[in-house]
Amino acid sequence: QRGYVISEQWVPSGPFALKDLYSTSGNGDIEVTVEGPNGERQVYVQSFSSVPYMLREGQQSYAVTAGQYRPADGALNPQKPGFVQGTYRRGLTDGTTLFGGTIVSEQYHSVLAGFAHDFSGFGAISLDVTHAISDDMGPDSKTLSGQSFRFRYSKSIDLTDTSFSLIGYRYSTSGYYSFNEAINARANNSLEPYVDETLTESAMYTPYLSGHMKSSFTANVSQQFGSYGGMYANLTKTDYWNLAKSNTSVQLGYSFSVGRASYNLGLAQNSGVGDDIRSVSLSVSIPLG
Repeated sequence: QRGYVISEQWVPSGPFALKDLYSTSGNGDIEVTVEGPNGERQVYVQSFSSVPYMLREGQQSYAVTAGQYRPADGALNPQKPGFVQGTYRRGLTDGTTLFGGTIVSEQYHSVLAGFAHDFSGFGAISLDVTHAISDDMGPDSKTLSGQSFRFRYSKSIDLTDTSFSLIGYRYSTSGYYSFNEAINARANNSLEPYVDETLTESAMYTPYLSGHMKSSFTANVSQQFGSYGGMYANLTKTDYWNLAKSNTSVQLGYSFSVGRASYNLGLAQNSGVGDDIRSVSLSVSIPLG
């Protein structure tokens, strides 16, 4: 892979499968050379891609977490519910992984289900949907439910050394709240679905500390230039049910090395909700050993 030998194994004659091969990246091409007993060689290229949640065939993974939510503004937000979170993934045949999860709290319940698939040379995708039920602590004890749909795509092009590390889109219905959004909104007693005609910048329609997300688009692209370093670009655009403005974040960077020192120059801009913020950064790393 990329000119380096990552595995060398003896296999029996006839069809074989390598199930313990782990690549050094999430996307790319692997060059496979098969040498027969007579010295004859066959060479072919196997493309692969992966997105979060993907597992190899026959593998499974699960996790269970229990705790108490601690808001960032602990002194102001009285909402500190206990919760249990569980996730499960299983790798199936043909590069497909099924996954699911749930969050259970006193006034919040959500269930997620989805799948991821590797299309080899065409990249990898994942699709999932989350259904959530949020109970209000307000005087009218409203109960809301909604869905959130998410799509993600990952692909790299070894010929040009370009990597689309993650391109994603999420859309949520007006009644859907993430666990964090539900807690913030409940603290301000503003847990209600918002529709387009009620969009306003007035603070009375703003959930506690944050907006109520409607949709979000994310794209991360990187390009390597060999010994000349590499560039990256990250874009995130978020729309809200309760805010008239979108929030857009753009990051550009270039990293390179001179001698033993590594440099990274970054540009960032965040605009939309709140004040526009622009920044320039330069970091230098020099090994002392």
